[in-house]
Amino acid sequence: MTIALQEFLNYSLNAPKYHDGLVFVQSGIDEKDVAALNMWLRRYCQKHKGLSFMIVSSSTDSKDGTAAGPHIHGLLINEEPREKIEEARKSITKYCQKRRKKRPGLKQQQTKLLNGMSIVQYMDRQCDSERTYGDFDFDYFKDARYVDVF
Repeated sequence: MTIALQEFLNYSLNAPKYHDGLVFVQSGIDEKDVAALNMWLRRYCQKHKGLSFMIVSSSTDSKDGTAAGPHIHGLLINEEPREKIEEARKSITKYCQKRRKKRPGLKQQQTKLLNGMSIVQYMDRQCDSERTYGDFDFDYFKDARYVDVF
């Protein structure tokens, strides 16, 4: 795919702005867990303005594209610097630990700070179903023109 420099510049200048983000993965889930996490994240984002999220349920192994156990990839975006992503990280970890007490089949959740929006393209490739909430334009980063520039 060839992209004209001016098109790329215009595309890049219109990128949605964000301050920071949190990426997480939870395995050993079922649809009830996905629905519960979706509702918890919605309430959390409503309470803490400036946050948006995207979660995808997946059954694809990232290494070779074969079937894998069901798991969730999640992305929590902080659009404004006034919110602390570390507070969100603690809250979501606490929520998942509480849920694991009720559902011993859930695996320990993995979280890390966002280091680039190419994770959105990865999540889109892994996606069986997707849920989003908030004003942030996640679709912008699914576009083939988007490339993380460090």
